[in-house]
Amino acid sequence: MLHNRLLKIIGLSLIVLSMFGLGNVSAQANNLPNGNHNNEINHRVNSQSGAPEIMVRKVSFKLTEIPDGGSFTFPATRLMDLPILQQFDICNTGATDLLINNVNSLVSGQNFSQTLGPTDPPTSDVVLPGACTRFAVEFNATVTGTYTGAISIQNNDADENPYDIALAAEAVPDSAPEISVQVQEFDQAFLLLDGMTYPDDGCFSCFTGFDRSVDQPPVTRHFDICNQGTGDTLIIDNPATLVSGTGFQQIGAPNATLPPSTCGGFDVEFNATTPGEYTGAITIQNNDPGENPFDIFLRATASDPAPTPTPQPADTVDITRAEYDSGKTELRVEATSTDASATLQVFVTSSNELIGSLNNEGDGKYKGQFNWPVNPQNITVNSSSGGSDSADVQLK
Repeated sequence: MLHNRLLKIIGLSLIVLSMFGLGNVSAQANNLPNGNHNNEINHRVNSQSGAPEIMVRKVSFKLTEIPDGGSFTFPATRLMDLPILQQFDICNTGATDLLINNVNSLVSGQNFSQTLGPTDPPTSDVVLPGACTRFAVEFNATVTGTYTGAISIQNNDADENPYDIALAAEAVPDSAPEISVQVQEFDQAFLLLDGMTYPDDGCFSCFTGFDRSVDQPPVTRHFDICNQGTGDTLIIDNPATLVSGTGFQQIGAPNATLPPSTCGGFDVEFNATTPGEYTGAITIQNNDPGENPFDIFLRATASDPAPTPTPQPADTVDITRAEYDSGKTELRVEATSTDASATLQVFVTSSNELIGSLNNEGDGKYKGQFNWPVNPQNITVNSSSGGSDSADVQLK
C-alpha cells in the first residue's frame, strides 16, 4: 500500500500534472512571469510601428516563450495516464490586431489534437494589442512509441507567418516507475509538481516554507519521494546529494531503490546566518522516463533579528505613611510611585511575608489598610515596575 501520508494529499489536483509545468521547450526559450493570460505583454517591443507581432508561450509555472521554428516535447507518459494536455498562449506584442487565419486547425500530427480555443473570447481569430488567447494540445496513444506533430499558426505578422512549433511525445509502458514528491506541512502531505518553486507556486497560503530570522533555530521541512507506479522499481541516482543552494542542507537520505507504492524521506534544513533572500533546489536524478530529473526550486528569506526591547528604568517608590494601630491591629500604609500604572505590594521587611497590595488612587498615589496581628516594625513596598522603599512603622 502506498505510504499512508499519500492519503492526505491536499491542494493541487492531479489534472494540473497534465496541464502545467511538464515537458521541454527548445530553441532558446525565454521565461516570463506568470499571470492572467490576457494581461499586457511588455517583454519585447515591436520594431515595426503599427504592425502586429506574434509571440507564443507555453503555459506552466513560468510562462515560457517558444520562438518561431522552436519545439516542445511532451513529458514521456505511461499509456494508462494518457491523454495528456498542454496549454499554449498566442500573444500580440504589437500595436495593431493580430489575425489568426486557421483558428480551429492549429495542430497536426498523428495522436495530437487541438482540444480547445483559442479562448479569449472562445474561438477568437483576433488578438488585440497587448493581449493573449489560449489553446490546448492533447496527446493520446494506445501503443508505446515516439510521436511527432506540429503547431502551425497562419497569421498576419509580416515576418513570422506561419509561426511553427514542432511537437514530440513518447508513450511508455504502464510498468514504468512514476515519481511523485510531497512535503509535510501542518501534519498533512502536499503534492509538489516537477518544476514547482516551494513555497511560492500553487498554494502559497498552504505552506509555511523556510522563512526565519537569523537569531532563530534552523527551519526543517520533511519531503517524501514516492513511486506511484505499479510495475518497475524507481531508482534514485543521487539519494545523498539531492539538495543544493547556499543556506540549504540535506539531512538524511531516501533509499536508492523504491518499489511500487513505497516512499523514501529526507529533510531539508534552512540555516542561513546572514539576512537576505536565498534560493536552492531539490534535484532528483531518477529513471522515471517523463520526469528526470525531477526538480523543485527552493526559496527562503532570512530576516534581521527582532530588536531587543530597551529596558525601562525602575520607578521611584516613596512610603509616605506607615502606622500600626495596636488597639485595632490595623496597619495603614500610603506610598507614591513615579509609574502611575504600577502595582505596589507591602511586605514585612524582616521575613519578606506579603501583607497585601495597595489600592491605586491615581496620579501615582497608593494607600491601603490591613488587619495584621502584630506591629511588623519595618515594611517594604515593592513595585511591579522595579522600584522599592522601606520604612519603620510608627506605633499609634
